[in-house]
Amino acid sequence: MLAVIVVYGVINAVIQTVIQPRIVGQTVNLSQTITLLSVLVWAIVLGPIGALIAIPLTIVVRAILVEADPRMSWLRPLLADRAGAARTDAAGADAARDTPHA
Repeated sequence: MLAVIVVYGVINAVIQTVIQPRIVGQTVNLSQTITLLSVLVWAIVLGPIGALIAIPLTIVVRAILVEADPRMSWLRPLLADRAGAARTDAAGADAARDTPHA
């Protein structure tokens, strides 16, 4: 019985601290570190509900503070995972190339 509890605990810890933040981060274009830190910060700020809605809150904060203000573009690589940052940069370059300038 003790072995089952230990194995379950180890598997659960690996899934929740390594695998889950990586998959969620890739899905919403946040780095794994930011994903984990956002859960901790929002849990401190709002309690258990903050831990549950941490990723959506972080995306809203990123959209309001970083995406809306061109002067904050230096923060984008810090927040995004590398593959997502490359996709975002490529999409931004394509949009800038296609947008007519007055």
